[in-house]
Amino acid sequence: MVLSEIHISHAEFFDAYREASETWEYNLLIGEAGTVRQFQSSHRLSEYDSSSVFLNNMRKLENCLQAENDQEAISCIRHIFQTLSAGTPDAAPSIQRRLHYLFDTVRLYLCERDESSSLSKRKDITPKKGQNLDDLCEELCDALHAIQKAEEDDPLKKRKIHQITQYIQENYQDPNLSAGAIAEQFHISLPWLSNLFKRELHINFLDYLHRYRIKKAKDLILQTKYNIGDIAEMVGYTNAVTMTRAFKRYEGITPSWYRQNPPVGQKRI
Repeated sequence: MVLSEIHISHAEFFDAYREASETWEYNLLIGEAGTVRQFQSSHRLSEYDSSSVFLNNMRKLENCLQAENDQEAISCIRHIFQTLSAGTPDAAPSIQRRLHYLFDTVRLYLCERDESSSLSKRKDITPKKGQNLDDLCEELCDALHAIQKAEEDDPLKKRKIHQITQYIQENYQDPNLSAGAIAEQFHISLPWLSNLFKRELHINFLDYLHRYRIKKAKDLILQTKYNIGDIAEMVGYTNAVTMTRAFKRYEGITPSWYRQNPPVGQKRI
């Protein structure tokens, strides 16, 4: 996509980019991707146009794929095929183009995620005219099921979560420790990191980090005479207010209350 004019403000650039995007999507759906076309207002798709509905469904699918939310992605694929099945016979060429787009999207995703995937290796996965839509749907869903199972059985994935949690436990005192910093450290994407925690530990990254910091804070509260502000900084919080807010969220009480009312069996120094 290219923009034909120089734009100064962000608003102008955003509008021009959206216009170019609509032109490209329009060309894609009418089978003229790769051609040069100037955007016309008549090309704008209404909210209820079948092409607009398809593109919105594809955006949802792509978001699920990027987040490696395979179950939600499978649901999106089934929904897309349901809408395609509702098409009229004279819409066959349009359906064929949309199938190409769908298959290419999933194949590209599988190639990025796992080059050994059977679907990503196939050269000839272009849907043929007359193929059963139900069979095509199951082919894509089975490919996602397969890669999900392969990752669940892969010891490297389990070792990765162990490496990340160990890194957190060694660096929790750093106030700049974040999901972005972890993703950069381990050369992974944020969606991949988020999905890894949910899949392996059934908890999100921030909850894990907060719980670990609070666990360390509880030890310091009872075993030292440091004030709450100092303890907050020692476990990675920028100030006492931030730690108190997190402490109350996960423990139901404030750090000061915890110090004054230690759990049964534990004594305060």
